[in-house]
Amino acid sequence: FFIGSACTACLTMPAILLEWGPLVRSGGLAIVSKHRYHFLAAACAGFGVNALAISVIKCASSLTLKVLGTAKDAALVGVGVLFLHESVTKLQMVGYSVSLAGFVSYNLIKAQPQPMLQGLPISINKQA
Repeated sequence: FFIGSACTACLTMPAILLEWGPLVRSGGLAIVSKHRYHFLAAACAGFGVNALAISVIKCASSLTLKVLGTAKDAALVGVGVLFLHESVTKLQMVGYSVSLAGFVSYNLIKAQPQPMLQGLPISINKQA
C-alpha cells in the first residue's frame, strides 16, 4: 500500500505534464471514455497481478518471483511456436532453453533439504 501510494504520487505530476496534452490532442481520451470498462478491467487485472507478486515475495522470495516470470515468458514463446506457428531464431531458442534450464535448476535446488548448522536449520529464504 505504501509503495503504491508513493509511486502514484511520484508519477502523477510527470504524467500530467508530459502525457495529458498529447492524450487529449490525439483523441486518446475519447477512446478511453468509449471503452472505459475495458480500461477498468485492465486496471483491476494489473492491481491483481501486483498484489499476487507481493504475496509471492512475502511467501517465497523476490528471486522466486523473477524465476517464475522468466519461466512464464519462455512458456508463452513455446505456446506461440507450437500452436501459433511463430518463427524463432536459433539464438532466441538457445536463450529460451537457457531460461528453462535455469528454472529447472532453481526448482531442483529449492527441493533439496536445507543444510544444518549445529543442529539448527539454515534458512535460505530471507523473510520479514
